[in-house]
Amino acid sequence: MQKLKAAVALICLIVMITPQTAFAYSYGDPNKEELAEAYNTIAAKIEREPADWDGAYALLTEFKGEIALHFGDDVEQELERDFQAKNRDLALNNYQGLLVLNLLRRFTSAEQSIDDYAQAKLLLAKARGTFRVLSPLLAAKSSPETIEKLDAAFDKTILALGNPGLFGVGKKEKNPDELKKQIDIILGEITPHFAFLIDGKPISFQKYAGSHHVPEGAASATVGNNKESRVNPWVSVSVIGGVLVLMALGLWLAKKNRLF
Repeated sequence: MQKLKAAVALICLIVMITPQTAFAYSYGDPNKEELAEAYNTIAAKIEREPADWDGAYALLTEFKGEIALHFGDDVEQELERDFQAKNRDLALNNYQGLLVLNLLRRFTSAEQSIDDYAQAKLLLAKARGTFRVLSPLLAAKSSPETIEKLDAAFDKTILALGNPGLFGVGKKEKNPDELKKQIDIILGEITPHFAFLIDGKPISFQKYAGSHHVPEGAASATVGNNKESRVNPWVSVSVIGGVLVLMALGLWLAKKNRLF
């Protein structure tokens, strides 16, 4: 009986010392960008007859704080005016422009986070999530071949991050120049086809995405009413691996002492 109690105590100790962050996960799909996904719902609401402007505006409201935070009050207020005026063409045009701004934000942050493989990879996944929403709109303005070209460029951005490997195994060096090259290719194809208009005049995407940039290194960032987890998966892998080793050791000791 004493041996059984010791084994139970060992298992409980292992569970208690395991950091909760080892089992944390991102809220929602890390390959999706909620701000971008909202475009499809908003477009569906205001393109129908009769248009559901109340529903579209309610969804926009969820992101107003995020839009003002990252791109400035003037961008947020212009969208507010577009929706309040029920100007379908301008509302859709400017929300598409907003997605380009968001793409720039994610790319800028990924470049700045290149030394943090997991973080940079997450940011590129968010950028690609935005691109997936823009893809059909871009295809209508350019060609399917352009989309294929940009998909390949996104694949190369991931490769440019290198790979820290697991305990050094499979390690590949990062390539910041290649990352920048592929980002420039993507933005060079996308930005000429979209615009964000304030008082009827197109803004500079780079200026607005850069001047209101907010670093992505915080523990969590509010997106609408959701939160994105910033847990480093490599830390989780290491911790879980250590837990498995401890559990194996506990089982071996229990078997050695003939507890079962």
